[in-house]
Amino acid sequence: HGELGQASSDGYPYTDNQASFNVKRDQCWCHLYSNTYSQVYNGWTREIETGGTWPAAVADTFDTVSGTGYVLTAQGHGVIWALYTSSNGGASEAHNDYYGYPAPSDFSYLVSVPDPYSLSDANPFDDWNKIYTSTQTASKLGFDELVGVQVTETNESGSARTVEFHGYADDEFRIVEKTGAWVKSAFGLRSRYFEVNWGNLDGEPDQTPDYTDIGKSVFEADIIWAASKGITFSCNPPNNDRFCPERSVTREEMAVFMTNALDLPPAARDYFTDDEGSPYESQINRMAEAGITRGCGGTRFCPNNVVDRGQMAAFLGRAYGLTDNGGGDLFIDDDHSIFENDIDRLRTAGITKGCNPPQNTKYCPDHDVQRGAMMAFLRRATANRS
Repeated sequence: HGELGQASSDGYPYTDNQASFNVKRDQCWCHLYSNTYSQVYNGWTREIETGGTWPAAVADTFDTVSGTGYVLTAQGHGVIWALYTSSNGGASEAHNDYYGYPAPSDFSYLVSVPDPYSLSDANPFDDWNKIYTSTQTASKLGFDELVGVQVTETNESGSARTVEFHGYADDEFRIVEKTGAWVKSAFGLRSRYFEVNWGNLDGEPDQTPDYTDIGKSVFEADIIWAASKGITFSCNPPNNDRFCPERSVTREEMAVFMTNALDLPPAARDYFTDDEGSPYESQINRMAEAGITRGCGGTRFCPNNVVDRGQMAAFLGRAYGLTDNGGGDLFIDDDHSIFENDIDRLRTAGITKGCNPPQNTKYCPDHDVQRGAMMAFLRRATANRS
């Protein structure tokens, strides 16, 4: 109560040095402040408020007849450590669950108790969320790709005890288990009271079919991933044992890839006049209804035309809602391309690095997209999707 004393130039809040601690507040000769430095101490305000409930509560701990004061104890523990919290996720946390001490501990009397008041509308944080993309999450786990995450065990209070992450690192499927405390710290969450259940949690995806022509492809892992997800298909039906990774992607094939990757719903109408003979007319219409394609001019789609890298950037940009171009002009060879902005968005999202490693100053917008490379683009785009 009262103004803060001053120690040379330390000012407020006081700093961790002896000169600062030696200065007391003039009116109480104390260091108590009405903020988080003193757990929002406001005793004087409570003492003088109407009704005086705080002074009455203190007075009740003293027996005027015997002259005895009372304190809180627990059997076998003596005076308790009375921890304070102002807001819980519906229940307070048991000491051993929160601090991780092996039970039984000296604080085993600090058990979880219901706190329904913390979930009332008066609490501005009774409900909260924090959003991360799968790519951001994967980076915190050391994964190249995240495929699933879930809370696998909760504490008595309902807070997260363990969280399981499924993903790939160096083309190997891995499951990593983290504590709720680790997740709270790593992702900057408000508390350990959170829920998450996302992605594939059924174990390692089925890595079939076994294509005979992808063993020497740098995109082998991407092709296997896409096949296991049902995104792609073979190039030699009915044998279906080859993928043709170096063959150019046609526009009708792109429609199939987009439909399968995004699980696009059926279209309400027929958008184009030149795809009646295509076995993939349904997928073409779905892609059009989703706003991913605008055709190749008029009412035509040109299903058998090949897709170049510029067009692919536009397809993926629309499909995955890419908006950030990173400032633009990220490659030196696409100034002539009508898809330059789409290409820059693809680079900013980390879906492409370029076409001339290690410099990667070029994008090659007019080059055809090959089937193997397309699976890599789709894998990165899917991983980037939140």
